[in-house]
Amino acid sequence: MRTKIKILTFLSLFILLGTSCQDFYQVNDKELIGRDLVVKNEEFITGLWDNLYHSFDNGFQEVGSSMLASACDEAESNVPFGATTSFNQGSWNSYNTPYNRSWAYLYQGINNASHFLEISDTTTNKAFVFYKDYAKYPDNKAKYNQFLANLKSYRNDAQFFKAYFHFQIWKMYGKVPIVDNVISEAEAKNLQQASTTEMVNYIAGTLNGVIAQFDVIAAMPNSSYSAGKWGSSQLGRITKGAAQALKCRLFLYAASPLYNDGTYNTAYCDSAAKTAAAIINSGLYSVDISYRKLQFDRTVANKENILDNRVDILDNNFMETWNYPKSGLPKYVNVAGVCSNATCPSQNLADAYNLPSYSASTPFANKDYRFSQTIYRDGESVNGNLIECYRTGKDGIGEKNSTSTGYYLKKFVQDTITLPIGTNAPHVWYIFRYSEVLLNYAEAMFNAYGNTKKGYITGTDLDALEAINSVRLRAGKNTGNTALSGTLTNEIIRRERQMELAFEGHRFWDVRRWLLANTTENLPLRGINITLASGVKTYDTNYVVETRKFLAGMEHFPIPYSEMYLYPSWTQNWW
Repeated sequence: MRTKIKILTFLSLFILLGTSCQDFYQVNDKELIGRDLVVKNEEFITGLWDNLYHSFDNGFQEVGSSMLASACDEAESNVPFGATTSFNQGSWNSYNTPYNRSWAYLYQGINNASHFLEISDTTTNKAFVFYKDYAKYPDNKAKYNQFLANLKSYRNDAQFFKAYFHFQIWKMYGKVPIVDNVISEAEAKNLQQASTTEMVNYIAGTLNGVIAQFDVIAAMPNSSYSAGKWGSSQLGRITKGAAQALKCRLFLYAASPLYNDGTYNTAYCDSAAKTAAAIINSGLYSVDISYRKLQFDRTVANKENILDNRVDILDNNFMETWNYPKSGLPKYVNVAGVCSNATCPSQNLADAYNLPSYSASTPFANKDYRFSQTIYRDGESVNGNLIECYRTGKDGIGEKNSTSTGYYLKKFVQDTITLPIGTNAPHVWYIFRYSEVLLNYAEAMFNAYGNTKKGYITGTDLDALEAINSVRLRAGKNTGNTALSGTLTNEIIRRERQMELAFEGHRFWDVRRWLLANTTENLPLRGINITLASGVKTYDTNYVVETRKFLAGMEHFPIPYSEMYLYPSWTQNWW
């Protein structure tokens, strides 16, 4: 494939080191580095490893500068003709797939991880000699042990990234080649598409090795990894729990209707449930954090966090700049950029939070607690000012740089930031979090065994409904939410997932793997149209913001035309 034929050489490798809020990720060199220097310098090899962490998803800007939510039924971007338009109009194709980190990016990531493993191999790469210097000096024994532990963990991370990139590209494109190491141009020309079984076996096998290695790393002298966690200066690094979470997600996706002729594969469901149970049984993670706090808490105290993108998501105020309602305040109305790239939640999503007692005449009442922690609505206060989402209101539909749906995004948006330059705040983009694991467990268990227990959880075992309720109640922190009871269905499981993981990059893929996108993505995207007359507000929740188009077969991205030209024997997706 084209991205593999253009093999990187270390004579021209530019190490993208960047900056990080964590000292552990800070490496000073930003020069062109030759292979001869890399093999003799610990900082340079660390830089190669550090570069891999810059490859994680940045879901705040996933389609152009927009969130993926605006490319599905969760939201609408208020940017006219923005990058998400191609998805929503069904006009994307093998020449133009407006997803930031897709085919070439992911195979380049696989290539980078493979290069790191090749160059840092102390057995086969005889030029890799600088680590031997430590052994010459007895007083450097501790430093030598530290380096050996670091190197093993770096290499383990690289194996994880190979699995992660393969999962991402398989999720997007379906049948794609497996590239396990650095390959020659001749080898690249002979690549073949892997089946779902082959891909799942490869990724799971790679992750099994990664998981086992974490126990080895924890036992090494001077290792900073212990009891399933890294030290406080290394938060954001891959852990055993992260590798298990990727494996769990892999099995759940493979079990889904998209890959199994419209039904669930019970064997893969069982594997997903067992992998989720291993994470639950570790006792390292918890839902005992408020739904609002988990959106911003990057400290060790956040036990919801299994892995987040810590390298690229720094303290900033761009989410507030893009999404703040202006509320008629001069400090915002006259500031360029405020609310200019807003992710506007849809009524389609807002309806998912409706309780049985909900009434359209009072559309913000009788909602699941998470609605108020996810979406700003008319009459709510932000930064000390009331939001006016009604027509002719200061933040209403039709105003410049305003909502297109009648709602504003609250999730991941701090309500006390001063713009345009003033205060910054932490924001958390989760790669994996514990609630997803519990919801994965619930979906997998239910579709393998119904709402029964199998003894996979040590101590107090969980059935699917109990796992959902632990997320739904959040140890009593989701005020007003009550436990679900009665008959469990996939519709209930999917609705809980829709609410809990809203705006976290899951919905776009979930409706595809469930084979529901042909329904959900063909429905008109609705907003709430609020009018004010004689002091009385009326609410139209059937207000159509945009008609959308999705065709069966669009569940996977089209393989780029350039690749199909190079590999005419490959099978293209629907396009």
